[in-house]
Parts: sequence; C-alpha cells; structure tokens
Amino acid sequence: MRKHMHISSSHWTAAGLGLLMSGAAVTAAPISGAYDTRTADGSKTVAPGDTVGPWQLTSTDSTASWLRRYVDETPTFADLSDLDVVFFSPELNAQVNSDGPISQSILNAGGGQGAPRLTLALDSNSDSIADQFIDIHLGTSPNFIDSPTALNLHSGMNLIGNNDTGRYDLSGAGGSVYTDYNAALALVGPSHLLRMTVFLDSYGGADKTLGIVGINGSSTDVPEPGSIGIVLAAGVCTLLARRPRRA
Repeated sequence: MRKHMHISSSHWTAAGLGLLMSGAAVTAAPISGAYDTRTADGSKTVAPGDTVGPWQLTSTDSTASWLRRYVDETPTFADLSDLDVVFFSPELNAQVNSDGPISQSILNAGGGQGAPRLTLALDSNSDSIADQFIDIHLGTSPNFIDSPTALNLHSGMNLIGNNDTGRYDLSGAGGSVYTDYNAALALVGPSHLLRMTVFLDSYGGADKTLGIVGINGSSTDVPEPGSIGIVLAAGVCTLLARRPRRA
C-alpha cells in the first residue's frame, strides 16, 4: 500500500503562525483623498476650482485663501506616521499691498503671524463631524517669521513627531496655543482625521503668495497588500492543518 506523507497539524499551525508573525506587521501607507479649493466661500486659490494642482494661494489685508484635502481612510492622529506640505514661496513674495505700496520686509515674505499653516480637522466621537481643530505652523520655530528662502527649507518636512517649540497650536481642541507634537498626541491622539487645509492670510500685514504642490500624509492603520496576503496564507495553513488524516 502506498504511503501518504503526513505533516502534523501542529507543524502546519506553527508554520502559519510563523508567517503571520514574521510578515503581517502593519506598515505605513499613503493617505488618499480629494482636493477642494473651496471657491464657493471666497477662496482666492488659483486656478479657481482646480483639484489637480499645483495651486497658488494669495492673501491681502482683508482676504485669505486655502487649499483643502479630504481624507478617505480617516486614521486617528496617533496613527499618522507622516504629514507634510510641499510648497514654494516666491522670492518676491509680497504683492502690491492693498493698503499701500510694496513694503518688502521679512515680516511679509511668506511666514510669520501664523501663515502659512496646516489645519487638521478632527473627529473625537466618531460621528464624522469635525469637533477639534489643530494648527501646525510651516515656518521656522520659535517665531515662524521667514524669508522666502528660509521658508522653502520647510517644504516637505514631516510634521509628525516634530517637537519644535510652538509649532503646534491646540487652542481649537482645548489645548495650548503654543506647544509641540507630544502635547498634540496626548490631547487628540484617538481622534480621527477628516481633512487637512493649508491657510494663507495677511491680516494686519502685507499681501502674500504661496505655491502649493501637495498636502501629503501616511498612516499605519492600513495594512500593506503583501502583509494581507501573508495573513491569508497563514489562515489557509491553519485550515489545512485541521483536515482529517488519511491512511
């Protein structure tokens, strides 16, 4: 009688668990979501209604502009592994001021007084409605007053884990107006991210322009496709291990 090879169920189970533990670790995946220039409520984003980019933001003493990106997966703030804005500040940043002639000084050269900044809209109770807002300054700590050259050095900088003094403003979530990432993580870590918005304003200052290439992020709560496959393979191994033995 022909002999059949038999592999014990314990061997199969151990193999499956080994695959599961060695390959199923969740790693960071890019956040997806559509852009919205919010032209309906007064944004001066150029070109109006463009959802592809790049975009130009402009501001005067009485106007502001912004670029918004909605988030599909709505990860928690604690799950974010990367958050950055790719932008460029023109060398001659100030336009002709709405309240007078050009006055080109470091204060109107693209940074300072809270602009530009990235605002995160967060949902703390899982009802898909934003009830917390935090601002992240994009310039140089601690004063965030930059020349265009200095401001451009922060393009693409990861804002997650960044504990520069005063970079995070948590006043819209009940926290400090001038603090850092660690404080944000403690306050809004479990809250879900709904949208990200870059704001440019000049209230009380000179007119500004800012080019935006993209608002980007990565999250650790979305398994990589390869990891999912390994988990499924481990599950198949476990099922095979339970098949009855045949002589």
